[in-house]
Amino acid sequence: MEILDAHLTGRDYLLGATYTIADAYAFAILNWIPAFKLDVDLGKYENVALYLETIRSREAVQIAMKEEGLFDE
Repeated sequence: MEILDAHLTGRDYLLGATYTIADAYAFAILNWIPAFKLDVDLGKYENVALYLETIRSREAVQIAMKEEGLFDE
């Protein structure tokens, strides 16, 4: 997580300013951490938390998560 957090410094997405399939996959994997109650505190990684919120705020992501029953807002 420390490597990912450092990598995301100054970036919106993994490869910079453009959302890619790598971001969609990373978002899914990172969301498994709380879903599976893994012992990783994402809150201490500021850039990772911002990254997840940036992706979560995308309209298509919200629609997909609602359809899968993963997002109630």
